[in-house]
Amino acid sequence: MEKELRSKITLSANLEKKIIGNTGLEVTTIGMGGAPLGNLDEKTARKTLEKSYELGINYFDTAPLYGAGNSEKHYGKFLPEIDRESFVISSKVGRLILSEEEAKHHYSNDLVTPAIETNLKASSYKNNV
Repeated sequence: MEKELRSKITLSANLEKKIIGNTGLEVTTIGMGGAPLGNLDEKTARKTLEKSYELGINYFDTAPLYGAGNSEKHYGKFLPEIDRESFVISSKVGRLILSEEEAKHHYSNDLVTPAIETNLKASSYKNNV
């Protein structure tokens, strides 16, 4: 399926790109925000991600709070099927989901590192930060 997807979707070069600080990471100035993906069914989320990539977007953003983790799951099914060097994904940490209605802010080292690892696992990536 990976080959099929790669041949079907090609990254457009028409969108403006900028380098993030001193990282060397070049991203499109328009990104794909993952908040709306959290409440979409798998098929619709996938079509949305495919189309955004097809249009040239290479910057994807998500967070554990988006759809109570569903956004990360949608990215986790899509992103491993495209060239890893062709995109940048960002996430957020520090807000703990305690229930559907309650979240707590927490930025200690003891919680930030595991949160990053959880983000990467949810989006199907090993820790390469």
